[in-house]
Amino acid sequence: MKYYWREKDKPWLTSNLSFELQTKVELFNTEVVEVTAQGEVELTVGGKWFNAGHGDVEYCNNTDDSGTYYDTGFIKFWVNQENS
Repeated sequence: MKYYWREKDKPWLTSNLSFELQTKVELFNTEVVEVTAQGEVELTVGGKWFNAGHGDVEYCNNTDDSGTYYDTGFIKFWVNQENS
């Protein structure tokens, strides 16, 4: 059996940024045009899904009592069973 984990991070930064950009274009030391641009953008950092790893659980691995401990290098987990 293979367990897969996917994780979605919460956005850790959301901000509205306003900007103004001014530049001049010159040709042969003569100003040809002056350009001004203004705007506002919303910046969000985080909030993306990513694969958090997987773990293989073999049929022969012990699941009695405390079961078997697995470490994928990203996720640590136990697989055990309870008798009802």
